[in-house]
Amino acid sequence: MQNRKVRLIALALVFVAVLATGALLGHDSAAAMPCCSTCESGYNYCISQCGSDPNCYYNCDLQWDWCFNRCSFSC
Repeated sequence: MQNRKVRLIALALVFVAVLATGALLGHDSAAAMPCCSTCESGYNYCISQCGSDPNCYYNCDLQWDWCFNRCSFSC
């Protein structure tokens, strides 16, 4: 179970790092937005790691909501 949490945290950190890198390189905010398909694939991966942990499912839902509220459909 702890291994799943580590993977979940690592996925979130990678996602934040990608967004931060775009901001640091001076891209406009539209370029730094993730593609909405990335939200879906990240969510599917997250859910696949949860097993029967309801907290994990909840965290995956929160990450998807955050991503989907900021994603670009034009990718």
